[in-house]
Amino acid sequence: MNIEKLREVIRKYEENYNYFNDQAHDEIFKWNAVQHFQNVWLAPKANERSFPELFADARKKCSVLIDNAYVCPSSGVVKIAEKRPDEVEYLFRKVLLAPDGGDIDIRQDNVERFLDEMDRLCRETFPASFKYKQDRHAALCYLTLLKPDDNYIYRYSEAEEFAKHMEFGLDIGSGKSFCLKNYYILCNAVADELRGQRSLLDKVEQRIQEYPAMYYPDKKLHLLTFDLMYCARAYDLYAGMDYKDKAACIREYRQEQKEKQRQQEAAEKIASIRAAIHELDVQMEPFQVISLMNVEVYAGKYGVGHVIDQKINHITVQFAACQKEYHLHQKFFQHPSFEDDQTVIAAFTEYESLADKKERLEKELEKLSKA
Repeated sequence: MNIEKLREVIRKYEENYNYFNDQAHDEIFKWNAVQHFQNVWLAPKANERSFPELFADARKKCSVLIDNAYVCPSSGVVKIAEKRPDEVEYLFRKVLLAPDGGDIDIRQDNVERFLDEMDRLCRETFPASFKYKQDRHAALCYLTLLKPDDNYIYRYSEAEEFAKHMEFGLDIGSGKSFCLKNYYILCNAVADELRGQRSLLDKVEQRIQEYPAMYYPDKKLHLLTFDLMYCARAYDLYAGMDYKDKAACIREYRQEQKEKQRQQEAAEKIASIRAAIHELDVQMEPFQVISLMNVEVYAGKYGVGHVIDQKINHITVQFAACQKEYHLHQKFFQHPSFEDDQTVIAAFTEYESLADKKERLEKELEKLSKA
């Protein structure tokens, strides 16, 4: 996503915030609608009311968010529930709100099942009416009304236009190709950017605090995220803004993700190699303290000598007639004898094996670090 374009739209939104929320436009109604729904749905005696009555009361201030002059999904819920109250309530409480553990793919499956079952009930109860048919926009509005901190309002036109102008690199899709996860990724990215817009957040907070009991606090900025998308399209905040082709954005995003994945895998590999090197250092440490300096040794050809220099398993011996160097390893049979020499040579052989492993890892680490 093009962060600079996102910030430009946020700037225009902030500049016009008071206009969007004056008496004539009142876009803050979304916060009021959610708060009213929550007040009714979570009221202490809500469970004592019939579902049609409860939902009809809860939807009073949000119908404009869902219904229009042609279709009335939220009214349809009430009408269908009046005829099939138990089934509709089950679809809301046990299907739409089914636990998903935060897995958005499962959540989308729940939404689709909810829509399929509501469509069946609509055909059975109002076979001649098209106005009461539920759609994805309505279902995701219900989810947001029910759990506003976990969900985002969705409208196809707003989402598609926003993704296009922000050069979003994932395809939200539509119809059977719709991907709720990608839409939520877009929304989460917008919400993250909004959290850094302190002056805008102060304006929103000031508006909410005028009547705090009326407006949902929206601490996660999910309503603000949708309102930004809605106002950007409704009030043409995209004016003068060009954008890349959607397919190009998706290609770039995929390339970026591949590079990020490569870097992440490299970072994990580097961390793994460093941990392995550290473990080898720990294993090698006991061998490094074995000192043969000044130890008396014997070689049949040269007689008695003394070790005058040592580099772990390489020693220099001073004999009466000459100096000789030895590599103490089990694969070399020519070495002087000394106390516990077989034990020491076995230890140095193990040390060299560990040192070779460390050297190979260090070369691999150097190669990865340069990549």
